[in-house]
Formats: sequence, structure tokens, C-alpha cells
Amino acid sequence: AGTASATFSGSLTVSVASTTLVPCSGSITLTSGPTTQTVSASTAITSVNYLVSTNCTDTTTVSATNLPPGVTMNYTSSSGGITVSGTPSGAATGTYNYSILAMFAPTSDATASATISGAISIVATTSSSTTASSCTISGTRSSGPQSQTVSMSTAITNIEYTLTNTCSDTLNAAISWTPSTPNGVSINLINNVATISGTPTGTATGTYNYTLTASNTAGTASATFSGSLTVSVASTTLVPCSGSITLTSGPTTQTVSASTAITSVNYLVSTNCTDTTTVSATNLPPGVTMNYTSSSGGITVSGTPSGAATGTYNYSILAMFAPTSDATASATISGAISIVATTSSSTTASSSIFSIDVTATSSSDYTLSGTDRNGSVSGNDPTITIASGDTINFNVSAAGHPFYLKTVAGTGTGDTISDLDNNGTTNNTISWTPTANGTFYYQCSLHGGMVGTITVQ
Repeated sequence: AGTASATFSGSLTVSVASTTLVPCSGSITLTSGPTTQTVSASTAITSVNYLVSTNCTDTTTVSATNLPPGVTMNYTSSSGGITVSGTPSGAATGTYNYSILAMFAPTSDATASATISGAISIVATTSSSTTASSCTISGTRSSGPQSQTVSMSTAITNIEYTLTNTCSDTLNAAISWTPSTPNGVSINLINNVATISGTPTGTATGTYNYTLTASNTAGTASATFSGSLTVSVASTTLVPCSGSITLTSGPTTQTVSASTAITSVNYLVSTNCTDTTTVSATNLPPGVTMNYTSSSGGITVSGTPSGAATGTYNYSILAMFAPTSDATASATISGAISIVATTSSSTTASSSIFSIDVTATSSSDYTLSGTDRNGSVSGNDPTITIASGDTINFNVSAAGHPFYLKTVAGTGTGDTISDLDNNGTTNNTISWTPTANGTFYYQCSLHGGMVGTITVQ
């Protein structure tokens, strides 16, 4: 109806927007560690830690200038932490006034940055600072001459130095020669013993002076030793090698009946020659042999003269220590074996047959049970006595212990009585009729203690 109203008044002023930007900002503050410090070269500095704070939204970049060689600055963006740490290298010296710059916005915004500085001084290392604890190296020549003379191509006498080392690091040994190093001679260090050894080779002769230096890896301790080696021209005069044969056991001469084993004769070959030694024997009785073992130098003459053997056999053994053209490198030894004919009195007009059971419960002895010319035979490895022409049957039941009748006692399958069926059996019968007197043996081929004597008379 428009019969009533009220009125109010005021004002609003609108101005042009400002063109002046309010920049973001940040700071770097020290959180731990010294602003300045002094250390020796090759000694780690005390780490210095700073913290970056900013309200800027751009990526913050941090850089450092004039840090000593070996010292670095690391910035962790997630925490804002800065760490200056490391060990100045040996080349570092003097005072390094370093500066750390943090940029909180693009570099065109010069106001969004912060700087902080510090100083690290490097002093020269003194002799007292390099030796945390002193150590020593010493030694003595424990073997070999200090000076020696050898011919070319002749091994030197080893020279040994025993070293004592109180250092905690590795001990080393090196050798230097004047006027030059002799070919073929070297040094080795094993268990703190330095050994100079070898054989000079080549054509260079003369005197070689050496200095052996023992030192630790750090080079803080050392010891030196000296000596000389004179190498002469090898002699052109050949010195013939030589050797000998000597009797070690058994008779030089002996007499046996035909088909009776001789007493073994043993010799020993000795020589300083380097060629292969050859050994031969002449005029041994039929059935007797010579065996030479090169590894030991042993020679054995053994065996049973055959029934055709008769008379005296003067045998000879020749050892050649070098090629046959070198007549001086040989040795000879001789002996004699006489064979007498078997007389009628050696046989028994009335022959008998005997039977013996053979068993074994161990590797020490055979156990026998039966009869022989003397009556009952029993027990462990008893002696058996029979006459030439008798027949003896060995009934063997000895698993694992081959039973042999032999002319010479000893393990193995040599020196067995010939022409016997089942010789060496473990579960059969061996039947034997000796035709000549003598001493024979029953023997396990595997165990030396399982042996007994058979006397034929």
C-alpha cells in the first residue's frame, strides 16, 4: 500500500589489483657439529649437520663449494637435513672456507635462497701421528752360508732367514741383486722363514750380491740382510759316477741237494748315478733266480735247484749304473751254490700217507689236526715232518686264507711248489708227494703270520 518505508546508505571502493609479488623464503641452520674444525690429513672430520626450512613449494636444491678433497656434502630432501662429512685426502692442506647454498625457487628468484658457511683446516701429518703403535721386524740367518760359490747349473745351498715380526699387518720379503739377478735363483717366504734357493742357469757368471728386505705392508718397520753368491763356469771335466753291491744277508757260498730250496741271499745296490741301473746275473743253477727291486736297490737270489742241477755254480751279479759305454760305472759281486746228488739214504724204503685238516679262525695262524712221521700234529702253525716219497694230504677249509705249499716263506703267490693241484685253495685238498729232502713251507698268501714249516727228511 506504500504507506511505510526505511532507507540505509554506505559505500564500496574497488581498486586495481597489486602487481607486487610477496616472495617465499627459507633458511639453513646448524644443528650439530663445529662451524670450524682442524684435523690432520687422512683423519676423518667431525660431521657437521644443518637443517633446511622453507615455505616455498618449488624443489629445493643444495650445493657446496670449497670443501677439502675427500670431504662431501649430502642433502636429504625428505627431511631437509644436510651433512658435511668425510676424510681429507693426503693431498689436502690449509684452511678450506666452505659455503653451502640452498635455492628454494628457480634461480631467477634471487630472494628465495639461503647460505651458510664453515671452515675446515688441514694440518700436515707428523711422524708421531702416523705411528699409532710402533712395531719391529728382526731376524737371523738360520741355515745356509752367507756367501757361497757354485758352478753353473748346480743347485745352491738353501739360505734361510727366520724373521720375527711384532707388527699386526702382513710381513713381506723381497730380494734385490747387484749387478743383476742370477737366473734360476728366487726367494720364498713361508711361515716367517725367507728361503733363497734355486739352480743358476744361463751363461752369466761372477759374483752376485744380494740384499733381502723384510717389511710390513704399512712400511713402518723393516730389516735387511745381505750376502753373496758366486757362480763359476761349469767344469768340463766329467766325473764318472759310481756304485756298489754289498751282501746284506744269506751265505756267500752254500751247498744243497737238488730240489731243495737254497737259503735266500740278499744284496743291496748303492749308487750316485742318475741313469737307470740295470742288474743281471750269470751262471745261477737251474731253478734259482735273481730279482732286483729298483725302488729299494735290493737284489735277492732264491729258488729251488731243479733235479737236473749238479755241481758247483759260481755265479756273478753285474750292476750297470750308467750306459754300457761308461765302463767305470758298474759293480760286480759273486757267490757259489753247490748242488749235491740225492743219495738213496735220503729216501724211505717204506712210504706213508698222512692226512691233515687245515682250518683258520683268524688272520694270525692256521690250525692243523692230523698225523705225520712223528705222530700227532695239532695246534697253531705246527711243524710237519715227513720223508721223501711220503704222500701228505692237506684238507683245507679256511675261507679267506689261501693255503699254499712253498719253497720260500712269504706272502704272495711266488716260490710255490710246482705241479700241485689246488695249491692256494681255501676249500679243497692239496696232495703232495715230495721227491727230495729239504725245508718247505705252508703259507697264507695274504697274511704273513699264517706260516708253518714242512721238513722232508
